[in-house]
Amino acid sequence: MALSSKIQTYRSGDTFMYVLPRRELGKFHLVGFAIIAVALIGFAIFGSVGWTIAKPHGKIDTFTIIFGLFITAMLLSTFVGLMTVIRFGLFVLWGHAEISIANDRVTTCERVGPIFRKRSRTVADFHRVNVIYGDGVMRVNGKRSNKFRELAKAAGLGMDGEGVKPMTLALAYPKEMLIGLGQDVARRLKLEFRAGDDEQMKDVIDAMKLAHEEHKDEA
Repeated sequence: MALSSKIQTYRSGDTFMYVLPRRELGKFHLVGFAIIAVALIGFAIFGSVGWTIAKPHGKIDTFTIIFGLFITAMLLSTFVGLMTVIRFGLFVLWGHAEISIANDRVTTCERVGPIFRKRSRTVADFHRVNVIYGDGVMRVNGKRSNKFRELAKAAGLGMDGEGVKPMTLALAYPKEMLIGLGQDVARRLKLEFRAGDDEQMKDVIDAMKLAHEEHKDEA
């Protein structure tokens, strides 16, 4: 399958880059707004309560200063955590994936303007490129639903190898787009290529889910 015309490619020296388009997730983009709104409301409430507790209510002594610094540190750590949540919301709303190959390394980047998240691995860790997809049907409580149809038709692109943590390259793009991209990536890296639905590739999906959860814990 040919590489989609919606995917832009660039070469600069030893680096070859694929730039995927913004995801077309239909109404699921609204989830991004909801994530950002909840994060901002949570920070506003926590910040208001924290300031009420921390601000001086009388004589300023050593205990008051230490307690105020403690609450300030708590507010800052909460803000950092909520920024991660807000970043994820922005990725859902306007994000796109980028994949670059250079000097025997593969780097994947999720980007929204100047905001991004990068991961890089050595090509030698892997022996196969995978495209995983479902049956294109969204089910709610076991029943077929027309909600979020674009998400149900989406696929995932990744790489795996023996005894190594799989690497996710791109998620939530159309199956046809990722199959063409996966074949091109596999050809450039001289790796095997495999595509199949989520039942045929359950072992790969489970491994990629585990890798994704571990990455979230590390972020």
